[in-house]
Amino acid sequence: APLPERRKRSLDMRRLIQPVFQDPVASLDPQWQVLDIVTEPLRNLRPDLMKAECSEMARQALSAVDLAPDFLTRLPASLSGGQAQRVAIARAIISAPQLLVLDEATSALDPLVGAEILELLLRLQVENGLSLLFITHDIAAARRLCHRIAVMEEGWIVETGDMQAVIDDPRHPATQKLIAAS
Repeated sequence: APLPERRKRSLDMRRLIQPVFQDPVASLDPQWQVLDIVTEPLRNLRPDLMKAECSEMARQALSAVDLAPDFLTRLPASLSGGQAQRVAIARAIISAPQLLVLDEATSALDPLVGAEILELLLRLQVENGLSLLFITHDIAAARRLCHRIAVMEEGWIVETGDMQAVIDDPRHPATQKLIAAS
């Protein structure tokens, strides 16, 4: 039987938008191997795929985030923070979304690893035509990754615009405070 229209729209949205969370280790099931973690979206969004197809897509997703295929058999506890975030990004991109929503995706990482993740995201953005919604307090990271910015205060957007224009001439006190803190 065909899916009810509401369920079909929900699946379509989940195919288009995928999240990457702040704490990479906490976002990965500690009892699952990386293969199971990375292919989870496929099991939910593409149940028509065979297990071998999912495994190949997982290898490709790991390669896209600069991890070797041998990571597929590892458990999250054996991963560094940067490796865990790469696995989380692989999980997010495996279903070929159009938008990644990244919630403080570099804040739990040391600065060097965070910079590597930003470079990875920039590359994935170009190679896959991805749009990124990058939620952060880190103005330097936002400046590196984003074209446009929306500054929020107490749940409200208080300033938006071209990244460089907002950074060069912040209008709202919340924006000025963020820039001064960076």
